[in-house]
Amino acid sequence: MGWVGSAFIILGIWFVGDKSLWGFVFGALGNGLWVYVGLKRGKQYDLAVVALLATVLNIIGLYKWWG
Repeated sequence: MGWVGSAFIILGIWFVGDKSLWGFVFGALGNGLWVYVGLKRGKQYDLAVVALLATVLNIIGLYKWWG
C-alpha cells in the first residue's frame, strides 16, 4: 500500500510540474494512502499526521490554483 501511495505522490508531482490539475488528484490520493498506512499498519501516528498535513497543503494548493 505504501508503494502505491508513493507512486501516486510522484505522479502528482510530475503532473503539477506539467501544470496539470491531475497532479493534485494523484497527490491527494497518495497522501490519503499514506494516512491509511500510518494508522492501520503499526499505528505510526507521526507518518499519518505528516501525510494528513500534506493532503491539506495539497488542497490549499488546488484552491490557489483555481483562485
